[in-house]
Amino acid sequence: MSSSSPAPLSTEEMDVWSALATLLERLPAALDAQLQRDSGLTHFEHGILYALDAAPERTLRLSVLAGYANSTLSRLSRAVTRLEAKGWIRREVDAEDGRFTLGILTDAGHRKVEESTPAHQALIRRVVFDTLTRAQARQLGAASRKISAALSPDPTWAPGAQGGGGPARRREHESPGERTRAAAEGPWARRQRPVGTCLALKAPWCTAESLHKHSRLKRRAHCRA
Repeated sequence: MSSSSPAPLSTEEMDVWSALATLLERLPAALDAQLQRDSGLTHFEHGILYALDAAPERTLRLSVLAGYANSTLSRLSRAVTRLEAKGWIRREVDAEDGRFTLGILTDAGHRKVEESTPAHQALIRRVVFDTLTRAQARQLGAASRKISAALSPDPTWAPGAQGGGGPARRREHESPGERTRAAAEGPWARRQRPVGTCLALKAPWCTAESLHKHSRLKRRAHCRA
């Protein structure tokens, strides 16, 4: 092994990684199975409805939704088409900028979220919060955020932030210029900024899918606009 080669994982590190890798396989499958069984939704579809329900006026640009879901725009659009066919979402051209399309949760979609969320959160509580102590849950959140930040510098989204649906930007990572601009734009503009990562326990999605490079560039260009 050359001096420049990375050191192999130690026994302790491999033990930690194997536990995490197993969780990454089991948790998404369990979340999907529960939602499919109880509500006829995939975890991805529930995440779309949930994010819209939490957003101001139950409305978000599809590019922003794609960021929340850590998804390509094409995958997001296909899912929205399915949900639109069921009457839970409708699409409109953004009146403020015709280059963008808005996803709007309908009243029927809101009722679907209210119907599907309790059982979904019951599963999360059973497998996570009933299993861990409060201190362990906080440590899990902190560790998840650190790993997420190592994967991508993009801000993360958390329910309840910015009035219920916005990206929880970590203010210590913002430059003074970004903070000044955010104050001038107001809370709605901050809510509309796309994000590129999610936390399994803080956001409605749990996925390891990487963003397509083109989609990332498009969303970053929107964020700078």
